[in-house]
Amino acid sequence: MSKDTAAGFADNLKRARAQSGLSQTQLAKAAGISHSEICRLEAGTREPRLGTLIKLGGAMGIDGADLLEGLGSDNHEPK
Repeated sequence: MSKDTAAGFADNLKRARAQSGLSQTQLAKAAGISHSEICRLEAGTREPRLGTLIKLGGAMGIDGADLLEGLGSDNHEPK
């Protein structure tokens, strides 16, 4: 994940968390991950693992894939 992609994910996560009305601490507890992990993800210094995306989505009542919306569209390599 590039720095731009990590920053985009961070923005998506912050926006989704705000829309769900959860604090970082509440989200961490609901998702079963550490508060420091939420902080790193929202700062764009940590890349989310697939399991983390699923947990975050579930905790906010959204599909974890929604957190990836708009990311890397220029970076996809042909299959």
